[in-house]
Amino acid sequence: MLIFAIAFFSSVPDPRGAGPMSLFLVVWFVGLVGVIIYHVVNATRSKGVPTQIIEGEDSDADPKPAAERFRELEQLRTDKLVSDAEYEAKRQAILKEL
Repeated sequence: MLIFAIAFFSSVPDPRGAGPMSLFLVVWFVGLVGVIIYHVVNATRSKGVPTQIIEGEDSDADPKPAAERFRELEQLRTDKLVSDAEYEAKRQAILKEL
C-alpha cells in the first residue's frame, strides 16, 4: 500500500492544489497507518494473533452408521492395525456419539 501511494502520489504535480486528490491522500495514509498499527499490535500480543475456529456439522455429509463404523473398527483390530486399548477407546467414542 505504501509503495502504491508513493508511486501514485509522486506523479501528482502539487498535492496541495489537487483538491480531492489531497483528501484521498490523507484517507489513504490514515488507513495505511491503521492497518500497520493493527498488525503490529497483533504481532506483539502476548497471546498471539486472536483466532477462533468454528466447527459445525456439514449438512451435505452423510456420516457412516454406527454399525458400519463398528465393523470397520473390528476389521482394523482383526488386522492388528490398532491395539486393544485403541480399539476400546474408539469403541467408547462411537458409543458416546449415539
